[in-house]
Amino acid sequence: MVLTLLSVNIGQPARLVYEGKEVITAIQKYPVQHDLQLTKLILEGDAQANRLRHGGPNKVLSMHSAEHYRYFSKVLNQELNYGDFGENMTIEGITEQDVCVGDILTWGEAVIQVSQPRPPCHKLAKRFASPQLPLWFQETGFTGFYLRVLREGRVSIGQPLALMERDRAGITLETVNRVLYHDRMNMELISAVLAVEALSASCRITLEERQRGIDNDTERRWIGG
Repeated sequence: MVLTLLSVNIGQPARLVYEGKEVITAIQKYPVQHDLQLTKLILEGDAQANRLRHGGPNKVLSMHSAEHYRYFSKVLNQELNYGDFGENMTIEGITEQDVCVGDILTWGEAVIQVSQPRPPCHKLAKRFASPQLPLWFQETGFTGFYLRVLREGRVSIGQPLALMERDRAGITLETVNRVLYHDRMNMELISAVLAVEALSASCRITLEERQRGIDNDTERRWIGG
């Protein structure tokens, strides 16, 4: 399966003022056309403002579907540009229903792997002056997702993005979002998700706590900085 890559986006931390308060965020990213070096920790030219919530080996890249842009453009009643949700890669033709945790893709010289859905950040609300936007991401499941880097290399908008290997467990991102935000204490589903070896550490900790009967606060943990 060859995927349609519409935009490659990078950005640096910048000042954002919302309701008189200042936050530093790299959520606004901008499309680039030139080649970039992708390492196991960063995409060249990109950065994260809050390293506790974003970045690290399980969250090197984020992807978002163009289909969701069309949806949220109507919800927010404004024109949106690729990269506005802070994703590194804007794709077309697949959504969270089609992608599984552990799926392996090739992009240019690099090999990347899906690690978890992308938690909706409170800075989305500030970026668009829409307090309910992170909740809408949760409710719709239109969250986008994170990937780790298995092999480093040069990448660009002009290089093909293709599915190399489907994870044998077949646990979609839609399923993970369902157990994170909706069917929160479904132990059978939690066990199925935890059985996926490629699941990120942060997702795993949350679901393991629920197995122990700790109904952790999803908004506190997942709507990060």
